[in-house]
Amino acid sequence: MENWALFVLGDGVLAKCALPEGTSIQTDGVCILDINDTSEFGRFAGNCGPGRRMCHAYLTGSFSNLATEADLEKLAGNEEAVKRARAVFMKWADENQRRIQSLRMRFSVRREALFIHVGCPEFVDLRPVVEMLEKRFQTKTRLRMMSPRDIAGAIGGTGHCGQTLCCSTGVCGRTSVDVRMAKQQSGSPYDFAASGVCGKLKCCICYEAQSAMPEANSSARTE
Repeated sequence: MENWALFVLGDGVLAKCALPEGTSIQTDGVCILDINDTSEFGRFAGNCGPGRRMCHAYLTGSFSNLATEADLEKLAGNEEAVKRARAVFMKWADENQRRIQSLRMRFSVRREALFIHVGCPEFVDLRPVVEMLEKRFQTKTRLRMMSPRDIAGAIGGTGHCGQTLCCSTGVCGRTSVDVRMAKQQSGSPYDFAASGVCGKLKCCICYEAQSAMPEANSSARTE
């Protein structure tokens, strides 16, 4: 039987990885993971064993091995490199007056890839800064533009209701949230109760509205 576990990557993104049977890892233990044919560092967050809810994560991969002392030294070096890369990115954004809402970065184990997840309120041509980073760090940059809701889903977390974020579990699908639905659920789309941790309208509003529809339709027929 294949076991699965959740890992937190260097930029906070969640990854679900297959574990060999009998593998024991301490919480927050650093591991080497194989994700999309690339070796990445990940901290163990917990098992997805029998009787537990299915793990939901942004990425899927497999466990390779526990990090050695040499690996931990690489990790420390990668974290310092990420700080320098972030400084380069933000300096470019400031000089070019580009608004950046969110920025997450991580290097692969051997620094052959720099992963960037960025959120901007408007379209921004990031090719100049990407070329700058690739030249500075001698690496390939894998950049993805993401909305605040997408980034919240990638890093996971707990919503105001105490449950796992809907955008992490996929319970609501990718249906856009309608302002009209927000008014029906909370009275005002500008109310705190209508906003999720990402600052956008809660995606569960759509799910709740759809769940209430059959009941509303049946009551309408009985009347």
